[in-house]
Amino acid sequence: MVIAARKQRRREGRLASSIEEVLLSIPMIQSYPAEEKEDERFRKVCKRSARAGRRAARLAAGMQRMGELSMAL
Repeated sequence: MVIAARKQRRREGRLASSIEEVLLSIPMIQSYPAEEKEDERFRKVCKRSARAGRRAARLAAGMQRMGELSMAL
């Protein structure tokens, strides 16, 4: 669980960095044919972050169920 949360935070940090980089370089990206490439790179970072978030949520839900089950016994 802790490892999954760390991975999620790491990916969210990368996502934030990517957003900042893209926003700061919009004028340059639009003046060159790199817009599609940057768009694809940003989409990949977003997908990885979302995947890590879902994984962490599943692990947290599983841990909660296990805790509830052990309390019931």
